Amino acid sequence: MKKDKEILKKVTALKEELAAVSEAHLEACMNKANALLSSLYQQYDFTRTIVHMDMDAFYAAVEMRDNPSLANIPMAVGGEDMLSTSNYIARRYGVRAAMPGFIARKLCADLVIVPTDMAKYSAVSRVIRSVLSQYDPNMTPLSLDEAYMDFTDHLVKRRELDDQSRTFPEFSETMCRCEPEERLGVVSSTEGISSAVGDGVADVPNLNEDNLQNSVATDDTRILPSATNSDTEPSEARIMKDTTVSTDTSQCPRCNMPHNPKRILFDVGVEDAVREMRHRIHLKTRLTASAGIAANCLLAKICSDQNKPNGQYMLPFTVDAVQDFMKDLPVRKVPGVGKVSERQLAAFDVKVCSDFYKHRDVLYFLYSGGMFEYFLSVYLGLGANRLSKNEDGPKSKSVERTFRGMSDPDQLRTLCHELSLELAEDLKSAKNLQGKTVTLKIKLVTFEVKTRSQSLPTATNDGEDIYNVANQLLTTEMKNCSSKPLKLRLMGVRMSNFTTSDSKQQKLKVIRDTNSTPSDKRISFLDKIEAERKSEKVNQSCNEPLGLLAYMSTDKPIGTTSNISNAGRNVSTKLSSVWDESGDVTTRKTGKIIELLEGASNTDPWSLADSTSSSVATIPSDSTVKTATKYGPLDFYRSSKSGALDPWAKDDSSSLGGF
Repeated sequence: MKKDKEILKKVTALKEELAAVSEAHLEACMNKANALLSSLYQQYDFTRTIVHMDMDAFYAAVEMRDNPSLANIPMAVGGEDMLSTSNYIARRYGVRAAMPGFIARKLCADLVIVPTDMAKYSAVSRVIRSVLSQYDPNMTPLSLDEAYMDFTDHLVKRRELDDQSRTFPEFSETMCRCEPEERLGVVSSTEGISSAVGDGVADVPNLNEDNLQNSVATDDTRILPSATNSDTEPSEARIMKDTTVSTDTSQCPRCNMPHNPKRILFDVGVEDAVREMRHRIHLKTRLTASAGIAANCLLAKICSDQNKPNGQYMLPFTVDAVQDFMKDLPVRKVPGVGKVSERQLAAFDVKVCSDFYKHRDVLYFLYSGGMFEYFLSVYLGLGANRLSKNEDGPKSKSVERTFRGMSDPDQLRTLCHELSLELAEDLKSAKNLQGKTVTLKIKLVTFEVKTRSQSLPTATNDGEDIYNVANQLLTTEMKNCSSKPLKLRLMGVRMSNFTTSDSKQQKLKVIRDTNSTPSDKRISFLDKIEAERKSEKVNQSCNEPLGLLAYMSTDKPIGTTSNISNAGRNVSTKLSSVWDESGDVTTRKTGKIIELLEGASNTDPWSLADSTSSSVATIPSDSTVKTATKYGPLDFYRSSKSGALDPWAKDDSSSLGGF
């Protein structure tokens, strides 16, 4: 295969380079590596408790939940051109994400492929995140089905919680799908979980492949609270009767659901807190999650895969425990090390994490400083343990997929469309973010990475809008490779240049003091408006003071005037130009200054100013106009040689944006 040849070629070149290096040079590399290692040793930090949560076969699990007939057969989500994921049964046959459906059918003739429904998965993700945010309000989602949380603060508060706050039903009537009259008095509850009719809840390790069917909760599935590492005794979740529940111990004749659900009291420790979180996710969604608990993000992510599906693993918070855990870990299990990197490292006898230390002189010589430092950090089990609150919001959001070499145009467009829809749902679930710049990322089979971007005239989070731009960029790349088909091994779609859907309201700044003195270097935009206002002849039939300036974009010439009526009162408005930072008038954009009058009610006066095509607007007769400024649908520009100026770069009520 061409990919194998490329890897072999690169490895051969590196080996030739290594063969030519002197022993003295390698000794110097060893000394530098040791110095870095000594520095990294000082960075162990066990003060935070990080949890990584990962839903089990998320898309497939949602489909199996909604169609139980799929639960015990090999199935996948996607289409003939591309699969998004597969359930654990299908994975036994080698069916994987990003695999074309027709190839998957050759591996598994009985495979059932269900169409992707991103809107449904996004809705379920929002429910999951509502649970996660109760343990960490600043949790960091990585995708629809994966997130990091810092449990440190929750664990402190948890010690003060009473038993009732840590007690949840083992299941509820939502799991019983029978008609009400057939339920024979089953007690109503607000949350649901599958049946578990024993006297206690077992807390034993899941057996991964042997426990595959437990990854999706069906009506007769017994949910195990968690799996834990074998060398640490789990804190036990206690089963207790809720005195408010009926004492009827009979079962529903159709689904065998007990009518007297027991309740689970979770302890205050971190393992029970995570077990409780996973239990509540299951109550809300009837889906299972796996989790990792450790001192940093790197370790937590690795740990979350230890007892998948439907399990959890906690790594003790000591240096010895961390190093023992990492030393025999295959490098392929390390985030950021893919199949290609794995093969390259294996060529230099690096197969497990302890080999990063053993061959540190060679790795120092072969790899860049940043990559080498990452290798040593992985060997030591170091990683970030402070989750960014990101108060200003993310700079961008993206989704991407790696796959075997793909060159069929229809398959590439199908994948691009699917990624666009997934990104759109991710944006909507992240406080309804909207962006203006779409970026397509592709990696060729030669491992060359290209990114192409294009901006939209208005912000959006619509999947079809994103796809239209991404597809144009993809089509351009296909045309540029007209001599031979564009063959990719990775595709990603990113949205940036964000605004939120309510940014328009956020930009309605209340001006508390319009008499601020402009600085020597920056002329106040509002002072210029005020100066122009004083020079105008404003025709009013009443004596109320001018109280509000509304700014609208318009294509009408500078100096044009129009009337705005308000309960018989007229205000003359004049179209004014926009100043740039230096005080020069730009000819690229003009705007309309609308001066409104003080009113006396709570009616929103901004309905008058949302049209850029009308020169006359009507103010509600009972409108209240406070001293404020509307920065409406407009664009500010510097002079043509200076380029565009973002007026929202500075949040300052007395000086608008960058002016």
